[in-house]
Formats: sequence, C-alpha cells, structure tokens
Amino acid sequence: KSTSIVMFSKSSVKISDLIANLITAMSQANFESFSEAFEAFATLGDESSSGKFISLSQSNEWMKQAKIIDGTIITTTDTAISFKKQKSIKMDIDQYIKFLQDLAAKKFIDLEEVMTKMAQCAKPQNVPQEENPKE
Repeated sequence: KSTSIVMFSKSSVKISDLIANLITAMSQANFESFSEAFEAFATLGDESSSGKFISLSQSNEWMKQAKIIDGTIITTTDTAISFKKQKSIKMDIDQYIKFLQDLAAKKFIDLEEVMTKMAQCAKPQNVPQEENPKE
C-alpha cells in the first residue's frame, strides 16, 4: 500500500486535521506507538515529567535512537532550526507533529516514514541520578 502525505499551507488545515490524515496514512497501531514513544522520550532525563511535553534535547535523543538524525541528511542543527520555528522550549504532541512536518518538508523526507521509525524505536532508558554521591 502506497500512501503520501500532502503538505498543507498554514492557513488551510488545522492540526487536528493533520493528525487525522497521519492516523489514516500510518496505521492506528503505529500512531498509538508514536504517542507512547513521545511520552516515554518526553520523560527522558526527568522522571518527574508528565510526558506531555518534549524538549529539543529529548527529541534529538529520540531521533538519534530511531536513526532519523544521521549527521548527513538530518543533523541536530536542522532539528534545532525547525524546533525554534515552533517558538516553544517544550512542545506537546500536536506542536511536535507540526515540527516534524516542517522538518520533513525542509529536508524532502517522508513524514510518515519518519513517524513510523520513531514509533518503532525502542523506549529510552532513563539514567538514574546518584543520590548524595559525596557522602
């Protein structure tokens, strides 16, 4: 099955419509996996986080682990530029999808493929912080 994601102008589509199109193009299971992975990576390095918002550094770790950031086609500089366009230090999942859409359009890559790789990526391992290491 071949599907394509159509790039929309800012004025013609709401983010809810974009998400509906993505769910149709991906599969419900992959989109649910993407949402679960988003929450997991949104807590990376911050176990007290609700998992509702993701930072650029958490996003970059996720994209490296999913082999989206490869240092050639997509770099951390590319992700930083697209992330900053969203005018937010942390993003919820709707903002994050807009970020991915912008990155995919800018780098001429398939948004569905990016989100599928990210959905299928292994969950992060939060590194426990040492408690009172000087005692």
